[in-house]
Amino acid sequence: MGSEAFEAFMAHVASFATVPVYWPNVSDDLIGPPKSDHFRVSVLPVDPEGVDTCGGSRYTWILQVSVFVRDGVGMVKPARLVDEIRAATPDGLRLTSNNYVFQTIAQCREAPPLHEGGWCITPVQCRFITLD
Repeated sequence: MGSEAFEAFMAHVASFATVPVYWPNVSDDLIGPPKSDHFRVSVLPVDPEGVDTCGGSRYTWILQVSVFVRDGVGMVKPARLVDEIRAATPDGLRLTSNNYVFQTIAQCREAPPLHEGGWCITPVQCRFITLD
């Protein structure tokens, strides 16, 4: 199921991203330090949530898209990129793979920006569950 989740999430992010996308620990396309604005995406599996009436559990995933913008350009550009993620990943969005359906279970949440190594980094988390 994990590889299908990655593939579904990768296709979704590629469908809306207006800046380069890097998938640390998934692909080797991040060679050397990036020089321009970009997204770094991680897929984080979470313990299954709840048990349904038939005794099954639903797998939960967190799709984290971190917005990287160079320090010193202000907060408008990062805010626009965060809005891009939110607009493309609304509550109730369904993504399909060969065998599974993944659905968002809440509005994407952004964390406060971090400043590190000349970058302003804004993490945005979108929660998904696996539907049967």
